[in-house]
Amino acid sequence: MVAHSNYLFPIIQNQKTGYIDSEGKTIIEPCFDLAGNFSEGLAPVKNSGCWNYIDFKGQYVFKSLPNLKFVCDFSEGLAAVNENNLWGYINQLGEII
Repeated sequence: MVAHSNYLFPIIQNQKTGYIDSEGKTIIEPCFDLAGNFSEGLAPVKNSGCWNYIDFKGQYVFKSLPNLKFVCDFSEGLAAVNENNLWGYINQLGEII
């Protein structure tokens, strides 16, 4: 749990990505194929060819996301996502708008 930092930094170990805090302590063990930066409390991560978002504990936030091929960081409560070569937006509830 992150009590002293509002930001985590991606790290790569053994070809997997995880996150450390500002003191260099591993907060989320490297287990993702790819991972992006946290924004608005969520970070995009990729495993098995599909993207999803995690929280500061490393837990998947959305259980029923479609097969997203590309995702962007959240900004003002929305993130751009691509499904089947179509772009749209997802909110922080996992709903495509």
